[in-house]
Amino acid sequence: MDETLFRVINGLSGQFEMADWFMLALAQHSNLFLPGVLVLAYWLWMDTREALVGSLVLGAVVVLIDFVGAQVKYLAARSRPCQVLEHVRQLSDCGGTFSFPSNHAMNTAAAAAFVQVLYPASGWVTGRSSS
Repeated sequence: MDETLFRVINGLSGQFEMADWFMLALAQHSNLFLPGVLVLAYWLWMDTREALVGSLVLGAVVVLIDFVGAQVKYLAARSRPCQVLEHVRQLSDCGGTFSFPSNHAMNTAAAAAFVQVLYPASGWVTGRSSS
């Protein structure tokens, strides 16, 4: 079932130039720099101590989650589709390690959970309503 879903989504590659460009832009780490700096600057302006402590804790959480994800990748040892399937359309390189779990997804979820714990009223951003 996951191969079928992958092929449906992968089949859209090359059909929507703007979507391809957007996905490639999201994959560039450098494109997170400006939004990250702006958020940090705002956070520092609002509460310097909280921003300094919070950014250190958030950084540590992301590093820890990234490390755990890398270890799980080697336990699961699931190959990337571009390595094992034929006729896969690629917009960029195939990647060097295994595909599961997605460290991008794990890091994003960890950051969203961190923000939700620190700022419960941010539920509209993180997808959970505060109660």
